[in-house]
This record gives sequence, structure tokens and C-alpha cells, in this order.
Amino acid sequence: MSNDEEKKYVICAKCGKKVEKGEEINYKIRSIRNFGRGGKRMKFCSGECAKNMQFAME
Repeated sequence: MSNDEEKKYVICAKCGKKVEKGEEINYKIRSIRNFGRGGKRMKFCSGECAKNMQFAME
């Protein structure tokens, strides 16, 4: 894979699936234990992956 092709995709933080840039969902995971009070923004392929990651962190 060339460097240009890698820049077109974002990898989901939960399942590892490649998603086109601009199609990803940015979601703030709120977990004081893991990321402190501010939480951490992550990129996901779908709302379901984001929801499952939030649930796993609680």
C-alpha cells in the first residue's frame, strides 16, 4: 500500500475496520478510570462500535 492510500482511510478503534476519511464517527469515550476527567476522542466505523466501546470502558 502506498502512503497516499493509507491517508484515505481511518482505522476503527474498536473493530479495526478501515473506513474512508470523512465517513468515520468521532466519539468521546468518557472513562475517569482509563482516561481521566477529560475522556478521549476516538474514531469509529459506526455508532454501534462507539457505543460498545463506551459500554466496555464503564
